[in-house]
Amino acid sequence: MLQEDPLGGFRFRVAFGSESGFNYGFQRISGISKSRGERKWTELTETVAPVKLPSVMESSDITFSMGVRLGGTALETWFDNVTSNLAAGYTGNYSQDYIRNTVSIKAYAKDWTSYILYKLFDAYPKAIKIGDFNSMSQDLLIQQVVLAYEGYTAESHVADEFEYTFG
Repeated sequence: MLQEDPLGGFRFRVAFGSESGFNYGFQRISGISKSRGERKWTELTETVAPVKLPSVMESSDITFSMGVRLGGTALETWFDNVTSNLAAGYTGNYSQDYIRNTVSIKAYAKDWTSYILYKLFDAYPKAIKIGDFNSMSQDLLIQQVVLAYEGYTAESHVADEFEYTFG
């Protein structure tokens, strides 16, 4: 079956929060990772080597890259308002003080029949970057959105026909 894709072959669909739907397509998504640091523990009587113990889990920032959209976007509004709840006063409860969302990413297979669903929890935008303006180049102006998040899950799914047929 010939696939018609209005987003130019981008195989990633992204939803920022539960209300927005999977309406963003990106050229590149990078940085989904988690790592665990370590701490060393040494007994006063132990002289051979310290014991290494696992530490807190940390997630890296994730970068979404796409061609610049004309006009404002919901992402820019979210970025501008991420700390708007602080105007009412700091409560000490980060889920009330900051506007965080669950970000869902569908990474489709080449034939659009399956995808992996990544869910990034407690995400918020840290930066929006616009690429270089260079009149001597024919490069596309690229916008990058950098998000911080607390953790993620990944699940495999079979796509319904309506999910991968556009037009």
